[in-house]
Order: sequence, then C-alpha cells, then structure tokens
Amino acid sequence: MNPKFEELKVSGELPSPCGVGMSILKLTRDEDYCTNDLVTTLQTDPALTGRLLKLANSSRAAGVAPITTVNEATMRLGANTVRSVALGFSLMSGNRTGLCEAFDYDDYWSRSLLTAIGAQAFAGPETSVSPAEAFVCGLLSRIGALALASTHPKAYSSILVKCAGHPLAEVMHEERRHFEITNLEVSHAMLLDWGLPEVLAEATSGSPLHARDASGIDNMTSVLWAATVISDFYRVPADVRPTLLRELDVVRDAFGLDVEAFFEMCDGLVEDWASQGEVHDILTPRDGTFAYLYARAEELATARNLSPTGVDGIDLPNEPTMWDGGDNAVDEHPVDDGHDTEPNTGAQARILAVEDNNICLRLLVRELEKTGHQVKTASDGKSGLRLALEWNPHIVITDWVMPEMDGLELCEALRRFESGREMYLLILTGNGTEDNTVEAFNAGADDYVIKPFRPRILAARVRAGMRVIKLQERVAADRRKMQEQVAELGVLTRRLEQASLTDSLTGLPNRRFAMQHLAHEWKKAEENGRGLAVIMADIDHFKKVNDEHGHDAGDHVLQEVSRTIVTRLRGNETVCRMGGEEFLVVIGGADLECAMGCAERIRKVLESTVMNWNDFNRPVTVSMGVAEFRPDMSTAFDLVKCADLAAYVAKESGRNCTKTVQTAPVPSA
Repeated sequence: MNPKFEELKVSGELPSPCGVGMSILKLTRDEDYCTNDLVTTLQTDPALTGRLLKLANSSRAAGVAPITTVNEATMRLGANTVRSVALGFSLMSGNRTGLCEAFDYDDYWSRSLLTAIGAQAFAGPETSVSPAEAFVCGLLSRIGALALASTHPKAYSSILVKCAGHPLAEVMHEERRHFEITNLEVSHAMLLDWGLPEVLAEATSGSPLHARDASGIDNMTSVLWAATVISDFYRVPADVRPTLLRELDVVRDAFGLDVEAFFEMCDGLVEDWASQGEVHDILTPRDGTFAYLYARAEELATARNLSPTGVDGIDLPNEPTMWDGGDNAVDEHPVDDGHDTEPNTGAQARILAVEDNNICLRLLVRELEKTGHQVKTASDGKSGLRLALEWNPHIVITDWVMPEMDGLELCEALRRFESGREMYLLILTGNGTEDNTVEAFNAGADDYVIKPFRPRILAARVRAGMRVIKLQERVAADRRKMQEQVAELGVLTRRLEQASLTDSLTGLPNRRFAMQHLAHEWKKAEENGRGLAVIMADIDHFKKVNDEHGHDAGDHVLQEVSRTIVTRLRGNETVCRMGGEEFLVVIGGADLECAMGCAERIRKVLESTVMNWNDFNRPVTVSMGVAEFRPDMSTAFDLVKCADLAAYVAKESGRNCTKTVQTAPVPSA
C-alpha cells in the first residue's frame, strides 16, 4: 500500500460509505461472506434497493423479464458487482458537503454521475466490460480528489484556486508537490482498500493515453477514458471545450459512429443523467444538445486558430435546442444533504421524529418547528432507521411502542452504526417507571420524555441534547485539526528525509542515498547469490566548462547529463550523483557484461547530444568505469573503489570510453 495513502487513511477523514454501505463493507471484508447476508442487508434500505434494481434492469437484453428483487439482481449481476454498486451509491449519499471551500461538491457528484452513466453505456456485449462495474468505475474514478479535499481542506482549496482553469496535469503536479501523492493515485488506493475489483482500481490510476490510439473501446480503461471525455466536454466551461474536440472525435471513431449517431448517443446519455439526477438529488445543468455545444466549440476553436477537426454531413444548429424551455435552462434539484444547518445550542437542529400516531406526530412537529428546528418524520421504526442513516439528524425523538420495530429496537439499531452513535436519542414513553428508564438507557437512549409531553419540558430536553451535540462536534473538530497536523507533519518529515537524500541541483539521489541503496543491494547479492554491478561515470574536461563558460554553464551541463542518463536507464538501474562531475549507476541482479552494455548505452547517447547554454553549444563525453561484485571484496565501498579505478583507467586511455579492471582495490580497513 502507498505510504502516502496510509497517512491519509490514518487521518480518519477519508470519504467512507455511510449507513448500509458501511455495513456492507464490514460484512464483505471476509471473502467467505454469505450472499444471503448481503441481500438481507441491502433490503434494509429501500432507496438503495430501487437504485440497484434500476441498474440491473438497464443492462438486460431485449425480451428478458425485468428483475424485481435484490436476490435476482445479485444473481444476474454477481454479488461482487452488487457490493461495488451499493458502496458507490452509499458514498454518493454520505459525502455531499465538506470543509474545502474551493471544492465544488455538487459539480463533483454531478460530473461523476455523468461519467458513470457514460461508462455504463459504452460497456456492452462487444467489450469485455460489465456495464454495472463500468458504472461504479465511472462514479468513483475521481474519488481521490474528494479524499484530498476531505483530508487537507485548506491546502487543497489553495491548490484548486491556484490551478483554476489549468489542465489536470498541473493540478496533479501541485498535489504531488504538497502531498507527495496525486488524486488518481489516491483513487486507485481507495478502491483497492475497499476490496473492489483490481480492474476498476487500475482503470482509475492514470490517464489512459494509449486508448487514444486504440481501434475500439474494449476494456475498462478505454471505457472510462471515453466516458470521461464526454463528461468533461459537457461539464467544463464553454471556453475550455475547444481543447476537447479532437478527443471527442477519437471516441467517435473508436465506436465507428457517424457524427449524427454519435451526437444522438451523447444526448441520450445526458437525458439519462437528468433522470438519475432526480433520483439522487444531484444537479444536472444542461446547456443544450450535444450538437449545439460541439458547434459552439468549433466556432471558438476557429476563432482561436486551434484548427478544429470539424464534422461533415450534418447541419449543426445555430441556436440551442433547449431541454427545459429557456436559455441555458438548469434543472434545479434541491439537494438536501443533511449538513446545511450548523448545530447551535438553542438554535436550529436537524431532528427526526418517529411516531406511529399521526396526531401525536403532528403535535410533536409543530412544537419543534415552532422553536426553529428542521424536522423530518417517519411513521415506524424501520423507515425511521433508513431516514436517520440517510439524513444524519442531530437528534432522534422516537416513540417507544410502535409496530415491527419499536423505539428501543430503533435505538439499538442506530447505535450499531458509527453515524448513529453520534446522534442524541430521546425516547417518548407513557410509563416512566424505574425499570423502564433503565431499559431505555440500556438500549442506547440518551434521555426520555413522558407522554403526553409538555412543550417546555420537550424544548429543554432538546436544548440539553444540542449542548451534547455541540460538545461532540467541538471534540471532533479538535480531533480533525490534530489529525490534519499529524498528517502535515508526516508530509514535512518525509520531505526533509527526501531532501537529505536528494541532490538539489540535478534532482537525482545523492551520495548518501547511493551508499544506502548499494548496501541494500550488496546484502541481497551476499545472501542470495544475486548479481550486482556499478558504473562510475566521470564527465570529461568538466573543469574547462566552468573555467571557459562559467559555472552557470557547468550547472546546466550537470542537469542535462543527469536527465540524459535517466532516460536511458531500465527498471533495475539507479543513477545517483556522487558529487562534482561524478555519477554512480547501481545495477541490481546484473553481471559485468550487462553493466558494460548499460555504460556504453549511456556513453553513446551523451556523445551525440548537443547541450546549449549561451556560448556553450556541443556534446560532452564521459569516462566510464565498470565493476561487478566479487567474493574477494569486503564491503560495498570496495565495489565503488573498483569502479572508480576503472574510470581513472578510462581517462588515462583517452577518455570517452568504458573500462573495467580485474584486480580489486586494497580492502577497506
């Protein structure tokens, strides 16, 4: 696991599934989990059940009967896919707001939903990709950005402000600089940590540039890439769309569609996006048909001399075709994320009232709303449990005696969930005996009110509950701040450690790192009989470069030599700057012949690479000394001295050549 991700995980602020989603995650941690238990857990959330059935039916073949139960959906999609989909929907429900001011949470989920719908549509029988898994992959492909916004809200907000309007690559550069990990790497690590299929995690781990040259869309990576292009084109500002025209055409060619059919397919995706946006309470702003947006982007590209690819054979409209009957109409779905009201003693609170008696429920709501609280209601324990896990109220006021699930059972069920343990639970009871009071507290209730309740007593109990909630939130805020400071300290510590092992001029590992790495490879060579070789590279006549052209030219030569060597290295080869004009290449698992080949590869490319700096315009050459691990050597330093001696022989032999010596240097004292 990536150590940088482990730091984010330790902070406790990573986005996580809520309610039923968390129960599913815990249930399925064990590979031997029972599918029936999964189905039973899913059935406790009717909203999630409905979304699963919709997704399962959306990919059924013509003539196949529709699915009507979770058990059927699990059989058709597979338990692992159902699990992944449930986790995805749960994350969407529970992570709709946050503390990162510059992070647009509404836009994030809106774009993620459109990407998911696109990926589901692009997956099909002609590909090896499951539509349901593609949906999950699209929905969670950018979860790493949400994670960084959650774990480092202030720092990430600054990055987003700084990089506003810039390409994703620049955002990731800043992420790497600040956190030593990018949002794509976080996405990959989170999906693996949740136990989602590796094919989903791998598809989110980077930009699938190879898909641009593919002849079709036939794997998860290319499906996600195609869906992301569509989603980005629709959701980016109008002045950015011209830069995506070529990628759109590559997607169209990959599907073998003409322009009209492609635009029709994209419009279908957007309509499905609007439909599902209503189900999930997600904004789906629509600016016009895809053909209209493409035409406007082409006009802007032409005005900027961006040479758009253009489309033939279709009459693109000059005016937008409106979805909802007005210019730039927006389908506004109010988002009730359960976090828009800050708890404040004596002020508004989110309160869930659970009561099967309609008259009592209306009286309860009236008194609570009279004092300014935000109230939602449920008429039985089961629906109260579902609503509590979805809405996350500050206080739950529940009647004791109710059918199916009574108030005590509701309290016990809520306390099994992390979010439920943070709620303040009030029991309404007509019997305030000592035994009943003890039983209520044992079930997890925080307080009780005798029925018929007195408004002033009820208000006092609610105020007491809000004081507790307020204290809990202060403790949680202090804990978040401490965790953020610990995470930042960890980043700073690693940066200092990295700086101590890095040459500031070239960015290569320095002498200290070289000796540590060589000692590690030496130990493996001694214990396992694994080969080991090193190359000492010394720039020829480097002093003349400094004397005749200045130290700036010398620094430039060192940087260019470093970059050139790095481009010619292979997986088991590591280059370090030893100091001055000397570089050491450590090759684990290699013999002398392999090392000689590597040295010649580097030497030849350097002698043909012209380096330019003011009046310095020529290649530089290097003298290369090669040595391999031998049993008669005492320490790793002996190996370095042997290579250094060989480099000296190369210089004495006329420079710009590669030499080795057979005699070992005098053993270290």
